[in-house]
Amino acid sequence: MKRLLLRSCWIVVLVSSLCAQGTREDYARAERFLPGRGAPELSQVSPNWLEKQDRFWYRRATPEGREFILVDAKTGERKPLFDHQKLAGALSRATGRPYSPKRPPFQALELVDNERAVRVEIEGQVWTCQLTSYECRSGGASG
Repeated sequence: MKRLLLRSCWIVVLVSSLCAQGTREDYARAERFLPGRGAPELSQVSPNWLEKQDRFWYRRATPEGREFILVDAKTGERKPLFDHQKLAGALSRATGRPYSPKRPPFQALELVDNERAVRVEIEGQVWTCQLTSYECRSGGASG
């Protein structure tokens, strides 16, 4: 009886493995979903909900760097949280160091002043940047 059960199990495993073979196209299509292989829309999203609203923002990794996206949960509309080019320029002017819009010098941010400004920390220094004028001012050391 034990032998018959063991043979039956092996037959099931053998048939299952033969049936599981996909085509070359199936494997190529599946590769797109491997980490770092061009499916950024499937990356993990950590939403930062705006108080008493149906909107949130999140940081998204791209092949070139990262960007911050604002999402309206009701309509599904997605757009940049701010002008990445202008913010990089404003931080570069304020700090005297060149920054790329695709590789901002911060990982996290805080929306302040009724969402009209962002507060970021760069190398232990806190900066607040207005999103209308794109001017940044130092807020002192973090801590």
